[in-house]
Amino acid sequence: MNIMKIKYLTILLLIITVLSCEPQKKNSGGLEKNAAENDKTSEVYIYLGEQEETAGITKFDEVKASLYARMDDIAKALQVWTRAKKYPFNEDGVSNIVYGNGRFVAAGHIRLPLAYSDDGDTWYPVESDVVKKPGIDGMAFGKGRFVVASYGDEMAFSNDGITWKRAKNGGIGDYYVNGISYGNGCFVVVGYDRDGEGIIGYSYDGETWTLAENDNNIRYFSCIAFGNGMFIAGASDGKAAFSSDGITWEALPGSPFDDLDVRIIAYGNGRFVAFCSYFQGYNSTTFFSDNGMDWKVVSNSPVDPIYNIFYANGVFITGSHSARMSYSIDGDTWYPLNEKGFTIKALSGDGDNIGGIAYGNGRFVMGAGNGLSGSSKIAWCDMPEIINDTP
Repeated sequence: MNIMKIKYLTILLLIITVLSCEPQKKNSGGLEKNAAENDKTSEVYIYLGEQEETAGITKFDEVKASLYARMDDIAKALQVWTRAKKYPFNEDGVSNIVYGNGRFVAAGHIRLPLAYSDDGDTWYPVESDVVKKPGIDGMAFGKGRFVVASYGDEMAFSNDGITWKRAKNGGIGDYYVNGISYGNGCFVVVGYDRDGEGIIGYSYDGETWTLAENDNNIRYFSCIAFGNGMFIAGASDGKAAFSSDGITWEALPGSPFDDLDVRIIAYGNGRFVAFCSYFQGYNSTTFFSDNGMDWKVVSNSPVDPIYNIFYANGVFITGSHSARMSYSIDGDTWYPLNEKGFTIKALSGDGDNIGGIAYGNGRFVMGAGNGLSGSSKIAWCDMPEIINDTP
């Protein structure tokens, strides 16, 4: 081969190399990373706790493949639950559990508002009357801080889960609260006023709150989740709204949930999952979405009625009536805990419903109970960390 041919081949290889290389895209956390781009690249930006940018970009198919390869280990772990040794919720069910700063914090339905634990096994009551009204209606962790709400005018925050302070302006006013979420540096709370009109509030620190404008004529906001750079807030009559910053909101076009009331929304593994039903659980349906805009009915539904959907460590978990549970990798195909009633014995009881679910330090912690019957339970199961996507 002569020198001239070698030169031409070298130049050709350089041109091919330059054309085939593109700069790596960062996860801006905004709505500009929309459905079209995700469909084009088949990339999922896994939300890593409070970080505004991911540590890297992971192909969704690769994530699912690694998780499905460990399905036997996941299933075995989720079938071994141990009742907590000590917990103060003797007469009330557990409504919420969150994990942050190396600590679990749980809320009761009625009398005892809050308790904390470093391992999910031994619990201590929070000696504080900051949250005076019975029960906690929403709980979240972000920016190194726990935030809770019991009605919109009674919100509190804590850095350690033990010492609590009331929000400076009390919260968002005399409104009913149904959920809190954290994302893009902002806490967002949703609910409704006494006339049923939907309300949304936001805060950058959990201490000072502001009402966002809701010009979408959406009533009875019931739940909220953050994922892939956007908040999704579900409401009655199959309505929902979305926002990238928690301040400016737009309604999802049409009624993607078949006019069912949106009860619960969760996000994980690049996918939103929503549980919907009519009043008292009639005609319940579970949906999933890869972009928060276009929703599909799941292939096979989890055990219902569902009281909670939680995602952590690569796994979706649903908590249901009588301490029943389902789990899923992709939010579309669901598996009962086992084939013999799929009941968590450590939590089961007469009418006990699974409420709060959290994951931290290699351990799932789940609360259940029935405040009307005067019973409550907390249990935990160990599962080594599979995906680093928890605070």
